[in-house]
Amino acid sequence: MITLKPTNAATAYFQQFSLRYLEEALKGPADLADCQAWDLTAQQWREQIKAALAVKRGDQVA
Repeated sequence: MITLKPTNAATAYFQQFSLRYLEEALKGPADLADCQAWDLTAQQWREQIKAALAVKRGDQVA
């Protein structure tokens, strides 16, 4: 099972946003304000969104 660190963007996204919101966020460009706030590249931002989604969905990692 995926676990999130309490101080990363994925945890904040998981706590603050709905599954639907996160899915929609991935369809567009990276949020530049979030990238700056969390010191992330666009790719890292996508990875954080995907991690938050995985936890919301209850995905398992082998």
